[in-house]
Amino acid sequence: MGVIYITHRLNELQSIGDRITILRDGRTVHTAPLAALTSERIIHHMVGREVSAIYQRDALPPGDELLRVEHLTRVGELKDISFSLRAGEIVGMAGLMGAGRTELCRALFGVDPIDSGKVWVCGREVQIASPKEAVKAGIALVTEDRQITGLALRLPIAHNVTLANVPAISRFGFLDAGAQNTAALDFIGRLRIRAGSTRQLAGRLSGGNQ
Repeated sequence: MGVIYITHRLNELQSIGDRITILRDGRTVHTAPLAALTSERIIHHMVGREVSAIYQRDALPPGDELLRVEHLTRVGELKDISFSLRAGEIVGMAGLMGAGRTELCRALFGVDPIDSGKVWVCGREVQIASPKEAVKAGIALVTEDRQITGLALRLPIAHNVTLANVPAISRFGFLDAGAQNTAALDFIGRLRIRAGSTRQLAGRLSGGNQ
């Protein structure tokens, strides 16, 4: 009996596999015994460049304060949350399942109402009661579940990449299909989305492309 096992978890491959075939952009780029490859070389073949070129970040001094949250509370979910974010920083939120990480992001983006607390964006206090107001204030949300809350799977790529800024591709209140397609092609190129066309349904993309 032979087993073909497909995974992105390299530790699983090293534990159970004998041979590896690596695909990139729909083509086989490398086949070899697993014992002959390190995880770094596997990643190199997967992405087509050295790992050091992918995970590299220059240290930057923190810039101006972009976001400040003080005493944010949502009864039963969040209690007295305060933090700030400065330009050039990446701030991580850590906690177990149910600790409130997702709930905090939803509250800041206006998906769920807050009961008390204040939010400043670029030094200006804002009242955010909806995602539309959050976007207007300059806040974006990349959801943790791409299929349930991140994408409209039954709509084309062109619709998905322009949904957050429909006014930019509209004229006199009507959607400009040409402008939408141009914007979609721009994002496909910049983000290296592997798709047949801008009309391909988002649900037909691979997980990574979604």
